[in-house]
Amino acid sequence: MKLPIRGNLLTPFATLVVAAGLLLNAACGSTSVVERQPGPPGPDEPAPVVSAPGAGADNPTPVPLGRLALSVEPAPVAQGGEVRLSGRGFGPNEVVVVSASSEQEREPMELARANSGSDGTLGPLTVGLPPELISGRHDVQAVGATTGRASSGVVWIQARDPWINLPEIEMAPNGELGFIAGGFGPAETVSISLRAREKKQGGDDAAPRPTATVEPVELATAAADQAGNLTWLQVKTPRVPAGEYSLVLTGPTSGRELRRDVIVKPFTPVAELDPWAGPPGTKLKVNARGFAPGELVRIYLDEDPQPAASPVVDQWGNFWAAGPARVAYGAREKVIVTLQGADSHTLIHLDFKVLEPKPWLELTAWWGPPDAPVGFGGGGWAPGEKVSIHLGSALGPAVASGIADDYGWLRSSSFAHVPRDADGDVAFAAVGQESGAWATATFKLVLPFGLKPGR
Repeated sequence: MKLPIRGNLLTPFATLVVAAGLLLNAACGSTSVVERQPGPPGPDEPAPVVSAPGAGADNPTPVPLGRLALSVEPAPVAQGGEVRLSGRGFGPNEVVVVSASSEQEREPMELARANSGSDGTLGPLTVGLPPELISGRHDVQAVGATTGRASSGVVWIQARDPWINLPEIEMAPNGELGFIAGGFGPAETVSISLRAREKKQGGDDAAPRPTATVEPVELATAAADQAGNLTWLQVKTPRVPAGEYSLVLTGPTSGRELRRDVIVKPFTPVAELDPWAGPPGTKLKVNARGFAPGELVRIYLDEDPQPAASPVVDQWGNFWAAGPARVAYGAREKVIVTLQGADSHTLIHLDFKVLEPKPWLELTAWWGPPDAPVGFGGGGWAPGEKVSIHLGSALGPAVASGIADDYGWLRSSSFAHVPRDADGDVAFAAVGQESGAWATATFKLVLPFGLKPGR
């Protein structure tokens, strides 16, 4: 017969001892049984054998062991409930230890000990599950104490009530909310939605009332496993007004529902005006960042119901140089610029400081004879307004005109002529038609050889 040899080769002395033992066994007429390693035999491998109890010590009866099998029912089972175990392929009348383990338990948890039958079968055996075994998949293993043969199965434990592990309750703009949940029906599709939070008002017995009027927003659907649990989920923050909401998980088959309070945080965009101050009529532009990507933003000036500009935000939540929007010529002190996000429902209020126009007037020629042509320029006017030039004073006849540019500069105008009968310095007054502001400049009359008009 062959002996299994493990490790290093036998020494000459060990070889001699083994040979002597073989001779002794042959002389006594006994049969040697080689213990097999635990595990089911291969397709071409003979079934393992053990000595049957009750046989003579000098002549034990070999008993072949069948293929291992373990059945666990029902699936799933309620947390803390009972399962029925049955198996075969163990040693006859040996103690079988049944334990359960999962990724959550560090060490296997023993569930029961029972003796197999004379044919190596186990059960049916009713085993109560300890409540410490949480919902989910648990691997069940039955191990024979004598033969070391092990067989395994799976038990799916369903939670008594729906549960959720929600590390964060704040839903950041453009962010995601992660959680894991369970306690629903096995393999059912669970819907996840965001709904207005309900609060009781007027006492404990009062009916709950919603804190917002927004319609429920469907966020996702997910399939539960055999225990009714979901894997880790991340849902995107919807574009709803900031406030208090309820995250609702619903199992349509089991009828189970779970609610958890969450908070949708507001967008916090930042905006600036270009320029931030100026006279009435100023054309201003708006830069902003931090809005919802792709949303429409309406820009209002004061209480005008019509938006002065409606830029569309880029994919990063920004827009630049929106407008221009012209400040009303009748504005005084300040103008409130309001930015309203169509999707994020965000409002930003900025103040544009209205400055009083302080114009000045310049002449293309500051001195000369009567009938000399004179052009006009200057600055400090209300942007875009028409400027009329008057002779003598603001109440005098208009003799020329021009238009201020978007920065309040009067860069050109029509020409006026110094009166032919002027006998002294001539004053010109420029008046802004929108702002009402005015400025004056004086033309010095100079005659050759000291001549005067009429001589």
